[in-house]
Amino acid sequence: MAEAAKKQAKDPKALIIDVMAGKSGMKQDVFQKTKEAFVQLKELLQELAGELGEVITKKDPRLVVEYTDQGALSCRLKAAGDTVIFTMHTNVFLLDQSNSLWKTSYLTDDNTRGYFGVVNVYNFLSDSFAFDRENDLGYLVARIFLNKDGHFFVQGKKQLGFLYNDL
Repeated sequence: MAEAAKKQAKDPKALIIDVMAGKSGMKQDVFQKTKEAFVQLKELLQELAGELGEVITKKDPRLVVEYTDQGALSCRLKAAGDTVIFTMHTNVFLLDQSNSLWKTSYLTDDNTRGYFGVVNVYNFLSDSFAFDRENDLGYLVARIFLNKDGHFFVQGKKQLGFLYNDL
């Protein structure tokens, strides 16, 4: 009997390998999915800036709408007096257990769906960048959470917090 229990107990190295192959591999999948979605987001923002820029400069040439790519993990969208910065976090996070989404069957059926990549969205005054005012405050206006299945939700201020608050 003791011999059977001993055989069922896994070798510590095998446990480490199982965790790395399972959980760590899944987190790599979430990161990759988030990276792909961020590339799409950047393409859409660039298109939006071009379309809005054309229309708005015809109405008032002083108003500027422009997109700036800042590398693989960041971009900016300047719209008149505001600059919105999108940054993708390089880590994957487990959704806080107190979040009401844990009560959904989608997450309870597969708890690995509760791991998310994050894109933070900040709003700054455009003059903060134009005049190198490094101490000006920006505001976190939204966080976009994306899981391994490509499902997402948004935590945000005002309307942003209500539009996409379910997976």
